[in-house]
Amino acid sequence: SPDGNKIAFISDRNGKLQLWVMDSEGENEQLLVDLLGENEEKLVDLKNPKISVMKKPPDFFWAPDSERISYISFFTNQIDVNVVDLSTKTVLPVTKTSATEELGNWSPDGEWIVFTVKSGRVKLGIFKKNPLGVDEIELSGDIGTQPRWSPKGNKIAFVSKRDGTEEIYIMDENGENEENISSNDAVDIDFSWSPDGKRLTFISERDENPEVYITTIDGLEKVRLTSNSSSETNPIWAGNRVLFISDSDGDNDLYSMKPDGTDQLRITTSDGEESDADW
Repeated sequence: SPDGNKIAFISDRNGKLQLWVMDSEGENEQLLVDLLGENEEKLVDLKNPKISVMKKPPDFFWAPDSERISYISFFTNQIDVNVVDLSTKTVLPVTKTSATEELGNWSPDGEWIVFTVKSGRVKLGIFKKNPLGVDEIELSGDIGTQPRWSPKGNKIAFVSKRDGTEEIYIMDENGENEENISSNDAVDIDFSWSPDGKRLTFISERDENPEVYITTIDGLEKVRLTSNSSSETNPIWAGNRVLFISDSDGDNDLYSMKPDGTDQLRITTSDGEESDADW
């Protein structure tokens, strides 16, 4: 959580996907909500994503106040955005339509949640909604994925295929001034904002295999941070370092480095597969 006191996680320990929370030391585990209905559980096999309706566990994001969590639920063939209050376990539906939504994060002031409407409504695209109010504002007609507020709340980044391949775009918080900042014929994905909101790390396949890059938000200064024949994924900022996943030794392990690519450190050495690191 933003205040460092809680950790939220998804578990299938009860035979279904559920959102849980615990103290940062791993104590006082509490079940918050079910994420999928009984009928939908039969359609989800996370170990075999090719035959599964859902390719990975549903997304969730902490609110800046550390008192609420937004999450995606899948009930009665309907995918919706919800918010759960940790103190009361009250669930507030944010969207309640037959549309399919993809969840983005909270604005830094906790006023808005950004999300993408991918199908099932007349208007598709990227929207922001006040979970405690009624306002829902269209930001872009592009069905972009991974919409993410910048740390200062003045920009929103997202991934779009409007130019043929997946590229990273940035727009103002009100949806104006959309700009392609990765500008390449190859796939550019998995971006993460720097803490000061002036740069982003991302994964690009412009050099044949997925490598970690860093760019300024105007897209003018791009620097390659890793150089190898393996595949890197999921770069995220962790204070003054960048965490990332690499399969350089045959399985996915967690590494870190400085934002200029130096001082690379291996963090995990297991034979298992690490993924989805967060900070």
